[in-house]
Amino acid sequence: MNIEHKLYPYPVLTYFNDDYLNSIFMAKVEVEKGIGKIGVSLEAVTDDLGLLGLINDGYAEFVFRIECLATLYREIVKSGDGKKKIFISEEKIDSKITVSTFIVAKKNIENYININFNEDYSDISFFIEKSSILAIARQFKIHIEKENDNLGEPSSIFCLVRNTAEKEEKEVKFDIMGNKIKIILPKEEYENIAMLSQSKPNQEILHSSLIFPALVYVLENLKTDDYDNYDDYVWFRTIKKVLENLEIELNWENIESYQSYSLAQKIINYPIGRSLEAMKQIGVVQEEGEDE
Repeated sequence: MNIEHKLYPYPVLTYFNDDYLNSIFMAKVEVEKGIGKIGVSLEAVTDDLGLLGLINDGYAEFVFRIECLATLYREIVKSGDGKKKIFISEEKIDSKITVSTFIVAKKNIENYININFNEDYSDISFFIEKSSILAIARQFKIHIEKENDNLGEPSSIFCLVRNTAEKEEKEVKFDIMGNKIKIILPKEEYENIAMLSQSKPNQEILHSSLIFPALVYVLENLKTDDYDNYDDYVWFRTIKKVLENLEIELNWENIESYQSYSLAQKIINYPIGRSLEAMKQIGVVQEEGEDE
């Protein structure tokens, strides 16, 4: 729900319009990890005396809405003093929660006026229906790292997929719109790789021939795309975590300053050298077999 694009038939105290002057409404959210659960501390404050009066008189209250789009989890939390702490089972959420904070009418309000209204509304009173939003704070989007997340393990974010298109193709393709980076292979190549990947040396070679170019493709996309398109995905958060361990912040300036192939090598620990070492091991095994 994009609350910034909604029009209200009465003044609303927000960060994105000027219906109120000389008033603020702010929220604070803190998250802490527990065993199998996430603790969320919620706090909202306003200095608007008119709205505080409505809250104190029982006509309005603070309301927090916590959502996880990936799991469809949604919880509404109400508070009379603007403070609340809740615990959410890890099973109910995945990757990110969004917290929206409001002041909401608890009952109908007749002839509502406020000395902090913009002068456009200074001579007007409003009828506010029960459950109407009176104030909106800035929204929080918080990434949740659960105990069983594999963040920091680059190999966990790739998967091989067979191309199921009717027309046979020879080209390898990549799909990054999901939690894993999909490497889409033609049927024959997919079957060959499934057989080859059984041995450790071959896995190292596959890193160089498939995962490395896939990662270069990803980094090139990050140079031109909005990160908001990807920040829900596990692969994005994993790359971000790996770069943090390398003391590189994932932002446009840093991504632009590196050659994609250079940064990709850092992220997956220089696969070309490991690939060459693996091929050398395969050669040694073959020579020993011939000697026998």
